[in-house]
Amino acid sequence: MNEARKFIDDYLIKHNINKIEFLSGVRKRDLVFHRVILANVLRNVFNFELRICGELLNRDHSSVIHYEKEYEKLHKIYKEYFSAYTFASSFAKTYLKDKDKHVDLVHRLLVSNNVLRENINAKKIEMDKVKFENNKLKKQIEELTQTNKELRYNYV
Repeated sequence: MNEARKFIDDYLIKHNINKIEFLSGVRKRDLVFHRVILANVLRNVFNFELRICGELLNRDHSSVIHYEKEYEKLHKIYKEYFSAYTFASSFAKTYLKDKDKHVDLVHRLLVSNNVLRENINAKKIEMDKVKFENNKLKKQIEELTQTNKELRYNYV
């Protein structure tokens, strides 16, 4: 939990946000935006339960639930939410212990590897089709060349 507190402090400093104001009841748009982002990072990266996330943000668990729902709605519409969450989650992972830090990276590499394999297989199929068409065209050229030779000999 100390890692999460340190992360929150550093996040607030990075974004030039007053910690007292952030933890207060002030509902300015930019403060709410960062609360939404931090609540989701605490839940998804640090895997904290609702109560602990609420304690860290000086809110109750129902506010954290609300922040999760808000993020789910808004990140599909506004790029800022998705970008801010992506940055914050990457930043937060640097605060995790080494064994936890790399789990997401390994998962992303495995998924990426599977996508690349699928792309390679699709390209192989495409290449086979192109080779087949190429051979077909070569045969047509040979036939036309032979027909052209025959026509020349017939006119001479």
